[in-house]
Formats: sequence, structure tokens, C-alpha cells
Amino acid sequence: MTGANEPETRSETWQDRVASAVVRHGGKSLIAVILLSIVAGFFAARVQFDTSIEVWFLEDDPALLTYRAFLDRFHADEIVVVAVFADDVFDPDALAAIARLTEAARDAPHARRVDSLTTVGLLERRGQALEVVPLFPTIPTSRAVAEAKRRAAMASPLVVDQVVARDGRAAAIIVQLAQVQNELDKKIELAAALRDAAAAEEARVAGISVVVSGGSVLDEAMFDASQRDFLVLGPAAVLLVITIAFLVFGRPSAAIVPLVVVGLTALWTFGVMGAFGYRINLITTAIIPVIVAIGVADSIHLLADYYQEAAGATVAGGGARGAVTRAIAHLIEPCLFTSATTAVGFASLRVSSLAPIREFGLLASVAVVFAFIVSFGLIPGVLGRLRPPDLAFAHRQRFGVLSKVLVRLGRPGAAFRRTVLIGSIALVVASLLALRGIEVGSNPVSYFLPTNPARRDLERVEAALGGTVTIEVVCTSEDGQLLRHDNLERLDELQDWLESLPAVTHGLSFVDLLREANRVLHGGGAEHYVLPSAQTIAALPYLVRAPDGGEREDLQMLLTEDLQTARMIGLVRMSEARELANKAREVEAKLARDFPAGGGLRVEATGIVKLMGDMERYLVESQIKSLLVAFAVISGMMFLLLRSVRLGIFSMIPNLVPIIAGLAFMVLAGFALDPGTVMIGSIALGLVVDDTVHFLTRLGHQIRGGAPMEEAIPAAMRQTGRAIIVTSLALAASFSVMTLGSFGPSIAFGIVTTVVVILAAVADLVMLPAALLTIRPRVGGR
Repeated sequence: MTGANEPETRSETWQDRVASAVVRHGGKSLIAVILLSIVAGFFAARVQFDTSIEVWFLEDDPALLTYRAFLDRFHADEIVVVAVFADDVFDPDALAAIARLTEAARDAPHARRVDSLTTVGLLERRGQALEVVPLFPTIPTSRAVAEAKRRAAMASPLVVDQVVARDGRAAAIIVQLAQVQNELDKKIELAAALRDAAAAEEARVAGISVVVSGGSVLDEAMFDASQRDFLVLGPAAVLLVITIAFLVFGRPSAAIVPLVVVGLTALWTFGVMGAFGYRINLITTAIIPVIVAIGVADSIHLLADYYQEAAGATVAGGGARGAVTRAIAHLIEPCLFTSATTAVGFASLRVSSLAPIREFGLLASVAVVFAFIVSFGLIPGVLGRLRPPDLAFAHRQRFGVLSKVLVRLGRPGAAFRRTVLIGSIALVVASLLALRGIEVGSNPVSYFLPTNPARRDLERVEAALGGTVTIEVVCTSEDGQLLRHDNLERLDELQDWLESLPAVTHGLSFVDLLREANRVLHGGGAEHYVLPSAQTIAALPYLVRAPDGGEREDLQMLLTEDLQTARMIGLVRMSEARELANKAREVEAKLARDFPAGGGLRVEATGIVKLMGDMERYLVESQIKSLLVAFAVISGMMFLLLRSVRLGIFSMIPNLVPIIAGLAFMVLAGFALDPGTVMIGSIALGLVVDDTVHFLTRLGHQIRGGAPMEEAIPAAMRQTGRAIIVTSLALAASFSVMTLGSFGPSIAFGIVTTVVVILAAVADLVMLPAALLTIRPRVGGR
């Protein structure tokens, strides 16, 4: 006996031949799946984590190449701040703690340079000459001496806001890292050593608090949170999905089979990651819920169709093997096609200019292929060996409450149809208006929840001491005359402009040393903290050379040895870095306008904050390009499947409406377009189109079998509606568990994608039948 509303006799199709072969060789397929899983497990064990900023960029990206050239010249731009908080950091006990922490930082692994109150030197006038004198050659034991040192320190702009707060209640020990940008284990090792030293001082000295913060500490926190999410979110998604499948179908096999498919798909995908050196990062942590979603889709549709066929076989006295064969024959074409469309949705992310999003698109596409292979290579062999369902189950499948509801949805009245279509149009218009308020954001601090300790520590340090991350400006002489006075004047103006930018707390460059020299030479007043005259600079050779003729240590981080390339540092509050990143284009335009080629100075902006600005531009481009590519390719595939351009376009309507509405929800909920949410459009399109394909494929079969549209739609709803509901619930469940995650972008991605999936199910079950009966496109050649 065939399934409901299928013709009694028909010639054998390619789908029948494939189905027979799959069932016939089910045992061999099981063995192949097991062997491949063993190999995949070997490579999966090699997968590692990566949280560096460089991982976001393609190897040939100009911004990354500029950044690496900067690192080659000045060795590092990443810092860790050990902040000491006290009622008075100039108290002898606090100063002694700062000195010990400074020495501990110098001894810490992978620290390149350490600056603090106890290492800084001040310029002092000796007759007509200037000399660099340590602020604290020894730690004072009396408060009177400490107070005198306080006055001297607070008078120097090179000390205030650099290593001590203006109110004297916080001091910074600035640890510059060696070049370990891509070596997370070394960053963790350094952070651990600094935290141990901080804990020792808090226990030793009463009344002080020591906080370790900065980019490396955030990297470590991101690594810990990624590991936690990786281990928690996947199992949580699987548990929800198998629970939903069991509750809807009421059979243990409905829970066990999807679980096995998801597990093997994940194992194979991570095997590919390990074999080809792909690492887990902020984006690829989302691969587990995605694997759950795509791994469940084919298996649920296969189970649903098998249960329907098995129900008929039970009534007629047939066996499970024949039910499996017929289910595969029904589904091999739509499942193959839906796997292709889902893979295309993910693969469209390959047009992104951000490397992790490209990698995610590739890995998710590979996972789709693996899920299809496992579903049709494993499930038939398992189901063919199970006992067919009993008569009670068969009756529920064919005449239960859910079947009646689905049939009723397939026969909407004229008034209901008009209401649905008008409401859908209104929703799209309102959503498009809301999309005008979309914001872009790539601030790493906002990735963490407000309760995260690393975020709280960073915000505390930055509130007291200023920026912990940098925007770098590299200035190179084109004529070998960097230190010519007119060039210095241009750099002086450039630094004033840099310090005026949002989120920049203060700057540091060779110009500051010249300004400080001028201040000291003219009596120490703040009004003299300006660029000195050319004659004054000419009389101060020690500013670029030490008395012994060697290079001054405090210039190494600001000037190259040949004195032709200078570094200008803008310290930026990472918690506010998004404001500056939004002005990345403005910064580039300013530099190009004020320092044109051939003008004597070549000036380039780089650094972590500059890379963040480039990321924001790439995010917008990625969203637009990936969604357009996915829409164009998937629409073309729908034309081919449905053999009609008009019907292909029509079929995209119930899939675009939920995506547009979901993105509008993202805006209204206050979620920014960031590394997580940028993937929503193309991924959702690839996923939600699956149910539309299954429905329209069955509708075409019904119409080609002679059923009129009014009867074909309820029949197709009865055959596919249960699977649409289950897969939609499974998708929503797998993405909703991301709300339990540790990162803002992942949480937003999970929430918005869940909303899109639910809206898509409503569109397939409510809007699509109403639209079909109203517009009546040609389906199945009729």
C-alpha cells in the first residue's frame, strides 16, 4: 500500500531505484559510517582555540599587512595593565607594592617592557642642560619625601594619565607584551603570573586593591567562555531537540535517531577542522547549535515520512522495510535539494571579508553534506531493522488532532486568506522601515555580559586610568628628514587631533618628549608644554641619543633606530572603542588629505582599534553580499526544482518575510550588526527554505496525481506539516540554547534566528496556503 493520496500504480523512477539501493546496502553503509567516524575522531582531537584579533582578517588583507609591518618595526602594541588602587598610591607602602609588582611583571613570561611610577624618569634642568632622573631611585620611607615626589610627578604630563591617575588613587603598571598575538597559551601564562603577583600584594599590604586587565586578559576570558559554551550549548541543544521529537512522535526512535545523526555529523565536521587546521573562535563556537539544527532536519523528515508509511503498512499488514524504501523514495529528491539550498546559504558567507565568517560558512556547508550522508547512510539501515509501529500509533498519525489541525490550515476561507496576506504585507512594510535604524558594532568588550568579571575589571581600570588598547599612527619620512621642524609641527598638530577623537584618553609620541623638554626648560609651567623652537631642539641632542651615544631606552618604542619612522600612540578605552571604530573612514580620509603622497611624510593608521573599524565595514558588506548571493542562488535552485520561474519566485516569499521581520526585531531589540548577527540573513534563508521545498514538492506530487489545488494543499499539509512543526521546533530549540551562552553576539544570533525560524514555520503553515489559494500559480505542470 502506498502513502495517502499517492497513485496506486506508477512506473519506477530514479527515486525508487535509489531508495531500493540504499535499503539493500544498509548494512554496508553502517560499517562505512563507523569507519569514517573513527578516522574523524582522530583528527577532531587536534582542534584548538584562537581568540586573537588577527584571526578575523584574510592573510592578504591590506589592513592586516600594515599592522604586521608596524609590529615588525615596533615589536608590539598589546599591553596588559596591572592597576593598583589605594587611598593614596604615593603612600610608601603602596609605592613599595608597586615596585614589587613592577619587578614581578618584568620577570613574568613574555613581557617585553614594563613602565610604572617606580620606573619612570623625569626631565630635570641642570644649568642650561636637561637630564633624565628616575622619579623613584629608591622607595621613600617617609611621607614627606613621598609627598615631594607626588608634586613632581603630578606636574609632568608624561606621568599623569600615563602611569598614575589625576586624583592619585590609582596607578598603572603597563606591561608591553612580546610578539605573541597568535599564541593564546603564552598570553594566559603571562596573565596568570601577573594575577599571582597581584594576589600576593593584596594579601601583604592592607588597603590596596590590584586588578589585572587588558587585551590579553580579555583573550583569556574569551577562551574560557568559548570552552564553556562549546561544552554546554551543544549538549543542551541536543537534549531539547530529542525531547521535542519524542513528545511529538511518541516513539523512542524519534529521539535516538536524530541524536546519532547529530553526534556523527559533529564528529565528522570537527574531524575536518582538525585535519585542515581550522581553530575554534568566537564565531565557530556557534557551529554546534547549527550542526544540531541541520543534523535534525533530514532525519526528522525521514522519520515523519517513515512513520506515515509504516502506519499504512501496519493497517495493511506490511513490513518496516517497505515503509523505509517508500519514505526514501519520497524524500531523496527534496532532501537532496534542501541540503543543497542550506549548503548554499552557508556557503554564501564565503563572500565575507572576515576570515572566521568565511571559515564558518565553509564548515557549516560541509556539515550539511555530512548530515545528508549520515541520514541516508545510517537511518535506513536502522529503521529497516526496527519493529513497525502498532495500530494505535498508526491511527494517531493519520487521524490525530494534529493531522486535523493541519488539514484545517490547508483549507483557509476567503476572509482568512485576505487577512493573512494583508497582515503579511503590513509586516514587511513596517519591518523595512525599522531596518533603517540598524547599528553596527564590533566592540570586544560588549561581547561579554555586564556581569563578566573580566569586563567589570576592564571598565574599572579604564574609568580610573584611561585606555587599555591603542590606535597607532606610523609616520615615516619620505625625504630622510623626519626631525625637521616643519615635520615635527605637522606631527604636533596630528597628535592634538588624535587626542580629540572619541574614546582616546591620551596620546604618546616623540613630540611629547619635546614638549616636556620645553616645559622643564621654561620653569615647569603647564603653559610651556608645547613644541619647542627649532633652535631649542637643535641644542638638545640627548633627546635622541643617550650620553654614551647609544639609543635612549624610552625612545625605542617611539622611534626607529634610523630616526626616520615615528610611532604615535593613542590610548583608547576599549569599552568605548566602538565610537572611534565608527570613525575609521574619517581617520583615513584625514590622513590622506593632510599627508598626501609626495608631501614629505607618509602617515598610516593601524593598531587593534583600527582593525576593529575595518571589521565594522566588513560586517556591513558581509551582511549585504552574503544575503544577496544566497537569495540569488537559492532562487535559481528553486526555479529548477519547481520547473517554474514564477513559482520559484513565489516560493521565496514565505522565506523572505520572516527574515525581514526577524532583522527588524533585531533592530527593535537593540541588537547591533556584529560578528554574530551578521550571519543571520544568509543562514536563516538556507535553513527555513527547507520546509517550503518539502511542502511544495509534495504539493506538486498531489497535483500531478490529479488532485485539484483545494484538495492537494490539505493532503500536502497532512504529509509534511508534522515534520515542518518538529523541524521548526528543533531549529528554534537548538538556536535558543545560545541565549545561555557567554557572548553578546552569540546570544543575539540565537534569539533573532529563533524568532526567524518560528515566523518561517507560521509562514509555511499559514501564509503559504493562503497565498497559493489566492494567487493560484501553476504547480506540477498544471
